[in-house]
Amino acid sequence: MKTSYSAILRGDTLTWIDNPPQTTLGAIEVRVVLVQSEPSAPHPIDFLDGIAARGGIADIPDPAAWQREQRTDRPIAGREG
Repeated sequence: MKTSYSAILRGDTLTWIDNPPQTTLGAIEVRVVLVQSEPSAPHPIDFLDGIAARGGIADIPDPAAWQREQRTDRPIAGREG
């Protein structure tokens, strides 16, 4: 009977995700299956780097006016009028 246990391999160290197997059995055979991870979402610092690359807020002559403009209510679809 085969039983599987999940672990993460970092370098030469296994970190068990679930309860580890009983080691009273002696040696345990380990097989590695490479799982392709989902592409990660951009890190928030990437957005900040993009803003900085465009000149940051120095390009905004009146930051308070810009903020008011960004916060204005926009029409909701189907509720115009």
